[in-house]
Amino acid sequence: RLRRAVIDVTRRTYATTTTAAYAPVFTNALLVIKTTPIAEYTSLIGSGELYQSDRYARVKERHETHKSSVNAIKRMLSDRGVKYRCVERAALKAESVEGCDLVIALGGDGTTLIAAHEVRSTDVPILGINTDPATPSDLAKLYLTNVCLDERRSTGHLCAANRFNAEQVLDSALRGETKPARLARIRTTINGRELEPALNDVLIAHPSPAAVSRYSLKLPGKEDAYFHIRSSGLRTCTASGSTAATYSAGGCLMPYDSTDMQYMDREPIYYDHAPPPSSAGHRFYKRGETMRLRWNSRVGVVYIDGAHVKHDIMLGDDVEMSSDGPELSLFVSPWFKTMRESQGKKLDT
Repeated sequence: RLRRAVIDVTRRTYATTTTAAYAPVFTNALLVIKTTPIAEYTSLIGSGELYQSDRYARVKERHETHKSSVNAIKRMLSDRGVKYRCVERAALKAESVEGCDLVIALGGDGTTLIAAHEVRSTDVPILGINTDPATPSDLAKLYLTNVCLDERRSTGHLCAANRFNAEQVLDSALRGETKPARLARIRTTINGRELEPALNDVLIAHPSPAAVSRYSLKLPGKEDAYFHIRSSGLRTCTASGSTAATYSAGGCLMPYDSTDMQYMDREPIYYDHAPPPSSAGHRFYKRGETMRLRWNSRVGVVYIDGAHVKHDIMLGDDVEMSSDGPELSLFVSPWFKTMRESQGKKLDT
C-alpha cells in the first residue's frame, strides 16, 4: 500500500493534461540517472546477510519515489517531442554526451556533479532535477529525532528543480525562457596529467583521516620559494562550491559568477612557524593564477567533487590547480544565485 501511495502521489505531482504547444530549443537529451542502493540491499537479503527490516522498507520507498520521478520526466520529454537517451550514473562516459544538446541529471547534487565531469563544453547545458528531495518540513523534523537513524535526504543545491516543480522548470528551459548560468571550474593536474574539472571543490589529503598531510606550497610571485605545511590536507573550491565544505570550515561565500578559486589548509599546524603565514592558510587565486604544490607524504588522494571520483598521489608528485577549467553551463535555481549574490568575500583577493 505504501508503494502504491508513493507512486500515485508522484504521478499526481507530475500530471500533464496537454502536449506542449511550442518548439523546444533542445531536442536531444541525455538522462543521467542515479543508481539507488536498493539492488545492494536486495542482494544482501537474498544472500542471507541482511534481513527484511524497517530500514529496507525506507530504502525501497526512496527507490520507488526516485523511479517514479524518472518515469515522469521521460513522459514530459516525450510529450514535448524531445528525444532522449538514458545512462546510469556509474556508466557515464564522455562518449555518452555526444550528439546531445541537453544533459538532465536525475538524482541529486551527486548525480549533477558526476554528469558535469563528462561535459566539457558550454554548448551542452546541464539541468539537475532532485528526484527525491527533502522538503523544508522534512529538514525541520529530521535533524533531531527520537531514533538513532539519519533519514535526511538530498537538498539539491545544484539542482534547478525537484520532483514537485520539475514540469514548470523543464518547460521554462525548453522554451528558452530560462538561461543557464556559466560557472567556473577548477582545473587540476598531477605531474601534468589533467583530471576531471571540478565544479564544487578539490580535496587533497592523506587517505587516513588520522594521518598528517605534508606538502610544500609554492609562494605566488616568488621564484623557487615554497612554504612547507603539515595539516589534515587542503581544499580548493569554486564559487559554486563555496557554500559547501569550505564554508563549514570557516571559508567565505563567493558570488556565483566569481571566477576565483578559494584555497584553505585543513587544521594546519603552525606552532613551529616563525612567524606564521600572513594568510593563515586561506587565500584566493584569480583566474590565470596557478596554485602549485609538491606532495611530501608517502601517499595521498585527490578527491574531485566529493568521494566518488578520486586519484592516488605519492611522495614527490607535483599538483597544480587553477580556476582555468572549462566553464560549465548549468541551469540553477533562484536560490542558488540569491544566496551567493548577497555575499561578499571576507578577505581581500
